[in-house]
Amino acid sequence: MTDDNPNKGCGDYTVNIDKEDLVDIYVRKWVLKWCRKYYPEAFKKAEEYIRELMEDKTLDIDKEL
Repeated sequence: MTDDNPNKGCGDYTVNIDKEDLVDIYVRKWVLKWCRKYYPEAFKKAEEYIRELMEDKTLDIDKEL
């Protein structure tokens, strides 16, 4: 058996994540999964939109999103 743990050798460190942050993460994950299943064309539209934003050098993409 191989040890594929990328954190091997990091010691006894832990990460404390607030419960509300976890809720937010899981909600976003669920919504993306739902969209992929019931509205897959949204990903294509989003990709096209992002590519257009990235090509427009006058825009700050972080402010547009």
